[in-house]
Amino acid sequence: MKRPLSSTFAVFWTSWRASGSGRFVRSKTALRSSPLRLVTSFEVIVQSLSGAFTEPTFRNLMVIMAGWVFASRRTVTAMLVASGAHRTQGARHFSTYHRLFSCARWSLDRLGLMMLSLIERWVGESTSILLTLDDTLSRKRGTKMFGTGMHHDPLASSKKMAVMSWGHSWVVLCVAVRLPFAPGRWFSLPILFRLYLNKKSAARHRLQYRSRPELAVELLKVA
Repeated sequence: MKRPLSSTFAVFWTSWRASGSGRFVRSKTALRSSPLRLVTSFEVIVQSLSGAFTEPTFRNLMVIMAGWVFASRRTVTAMLVASGAHRTQGARHFSTYHRLFSCARWSLDRLGLMMLSLIERWVGESTSILLTLDDTLSRKRGTKMFGTGMHHDPLASSKKMAVMSWGHSWVVLCVAVRLPFAPGRWFSLPILFRLYLNKKSAARHRLQYRSRPELAVELLKVA
């Protein structure tokens, strides 16, 4: 009896075939006929988060997530190309998927709270949920991206020298959980986020400056 595919590679099993060299390549027929789809078991989990999106936005998200698995770079364009959706008949314009993150109608906070409901079974038998808070730097290269600025880089800094790097500074609220495959360790799963703007960036975008502690308090109120 054949064992069912349990890895993420099962996502693409129906549209990939084995080549003579033992590698898996996607057939040209599959590229023209249909985009990649998420494996059913994972699709069911993602479906439980659909309440945070409108129906069209959620359909676009599913396309992006399918491409995310195999995209060499995690850009919207790379994920769209990896999904194969742009090659299908009646494919939507690529700008539709870029708007998913810039101006589509969905709530990041609502999505985070729905994710919390999914991971509650991993918080243990205690009635209390352990939360962790921290800020993290995401280095960027583009100078015209919204919210970027110079921030302290703890990974590049030392006790003798403080290093500043260009990028996004995120304040992140996580849920601390223990997972079955690592019973002796804790993991922080992020659920809520706020983008921190330094004073210069806030003034440039005509927004009120808020410190990282103020953003952290806001996240705790949402949770």
